[in-house]
Amino acid sequence: MSRKGSENIDVGVKEIDSEHDLMLGLVRALEGAVASAPRPQVEALLQQLSEFASVHFATEEIMMRLYAYLEFAGHQLEHARLMDQIDRVRSEFATGNVQPTKAFASALRHWFLEHVRTHDMALARFVRESEIRPA
Repeated sequence: MSRKGSENIDVGVKEIDSEHDLMLGLVRALEGAVASAPRPQVEALLQQLSEFASVHFATEEIMMRLYAYLEFAGHQLEHARLMDQIDRVRSEFATGNVQPTKAFASALRHWFLEHVRTHDMALARFVRESEIRPA
């Protein structure tokens, strides 16, 4: 699914693009929920986001290994940093110590979009250039 404007997240690799669409949908849902949704709904969205991000990052990391991507370590570190941040907010929210804010959700969306435009775009370009093409 192609995006127009400032949230164009297509990188040209079908498997990654499909997951990016789902991830952006979860981030947007969290953005909308933090202001007014009941606590259980916000908690469920944080859990879904954490679980889906973990699956998505595993997909990308498997792809990086399969294609012997030279920037694997740095890309994986970016994934780990985001997972730590999401899981820290989830944990603090579950214990009642923090309420995720619109600023957190917006920062998460910004991070995701920038990550796609830089790290994931570079990975996708590498994958496309590495694929064997029929003669």
